[in-house]
Amino acid sequence: MTIKIPILLLLCAALVCVAQSSASSQQTADALYAAVVKKYGAMTSLRLNFTSINSTQPMMAGSVKAKKGNKFVLDLGDRVLVSNGIAVWNYSKGANSVVISNFEDKGQISIEKVFFTFLKSYKPSAVLSEQTSKGQKLTTLRLMPPSSEGTINGVKSIELGLSPKTLEVLRISITDANTTQRWNVSSMKIDVKMPDSTFQFSPPQNAKTIDMR
Repeated sequence: MTIKIPILLLLCAALVCVAQSSASSQQTADALYAAVVKKYGAMTSLRLNFTSINSTQPMMAGSVKAKKGNKFVLDLGDRVLVSNGIAVWNYSKGANSVVISNFEDKGQISIEKVFFTFLKSYKPSAVLSEQTSKGQKLTTLRLMPPSSEGTINGVKSIELGLSPKTLEVLRISITDANTTQRWNVSSMKIDVKMPDSTFQFSPPQNAKTIDMR
């Protein structure tokens, strides 16, 4: 018994340390989450540039203008997608053609959900310290659904790579059942004043128009 008691005490002490560390980590995540929600939770519009960093897919760069209500302009260079929340224009510059369709939420990850829904629907899970390939330091906040029933479109987790000093969003990662998609973000501005006419599209002259509404 004299040998077992100290071992038992050590095990108990170790469990206490683990529990305290876990509680401290969750407090850190909760505090960072509260600060992020304070900065971004009430935003109604944004503008940003992005570059995809998915190793299994070709690099893609572009820009986004978005406003709550499924209104957005996604410019990918040769292709531009515009939505006013009712209709979607899918314009190919190379083919000089535009396809017009009704906006539908088909249960997929959307610009609206990424920027205006997930932050308040998912809960903080962990805080990570990371560094980009260029040596830039990131404080990464991991968000997860509060329960299996709270999962949106199969998204298991979202990670926001933030500037440690300003909480500027520099990277977004989204993980579902099959893959993780990552984007580097730059020049992000929130609550940008944009008239609704920003989210209307007028096809260029001589463009072929296919209206599927």
